[in-house]
Amino acid sequence: MENYIGRKCIVRCYGAGVFFGEVKEVTSDANGLNVRLANARKVWYWDGAAAVEQLSQDGCNDSSKITVAVPELVVAGAVQIIPCTDKAIANIEAKKEWKR
Repeated sequence: MENYIGRKCIVRCYGAGVFFGEVKEVTSDANGLNVRLANARKVWYWDGAAAVEQLSQDGCNDSSKITVAVPELVVAGAVQIIPCTDKAIANIEAKKEWKR
């Protein structure tokens, strides 16, 4: 799991959804993988990508809803950690923060 440290990734978890951020730490416990992310944003809704795999490679379109960034969070119960391409990173980071 060390090869994910410092990389910007898409993290999908069992119960809370999909997140984008820089991986700081990956640990495991009886409940599965826990991923600590820096500058994390929740991908509330995405359009223009068929699945998280494409999201990590291409990004998404402007109708997608990606939340404000938080300095740090832990995604518990992670089921996928997918490193992002430079193209996807630029695309996602450029998205307007979705707020209500």
